[in-house]
Amino acid sequence: MPEMLTILSLKKFAFLCGYYLAAFFLPINQYIIAMFLLVVIDWLTGISAAIHLKEKVTHEGLYRTVVKLRDYLILIIASHLVTIYFFSSLKVPFETLAASYIGLVEFKSIIKNIETTSGLDIWSQINKFIPDAKFRKKTDKKPPEGGAGSTGEKQ
Repeated sequence: MPEMLTILSLKKFAFLCGYYLAAFFLPINQYIIAMFLLVVIDWLTGISAAIHLKEKVTHEGLYRTVVKLRDYLILIIASHLVTIYFFSSLKVPFETLAASYIGLVEFKSIIKNIETTSGLDIWSQINKFIPDAKFRKKTDKKPPEGGAGSTGEKQ
């Protein structure tokens, strides 16, 4: 066996690999943890909604959740790579943008599941606090002309 593959050199190699992996994942660990928690909460509230609607709960829902976790993780890692290697000089936080998108998608799904089980119209209540939101339902009333705080009078 070559001298370079001694136990000591293997330990150094493993340490360096761990060091570089930790340095890579440290800036995005909060996004990964938040994504994981939101997907698990969505899965749990989805099961509750399915039971409330008397739908059959099968293993396919868990499979879709695992696939979603995998895909979201890939998206966060890829966006971090894009930020580091292509846009580091521009300071464009693609991992923040990707994680924000994931968070909003999961948050809206969680709200829908809770609305199903509780009968509350949570999303409409949230829309009241965000009058100019782009994600409003088409059936929601539009804010008065002139934006928030307008009296509605023409000038």
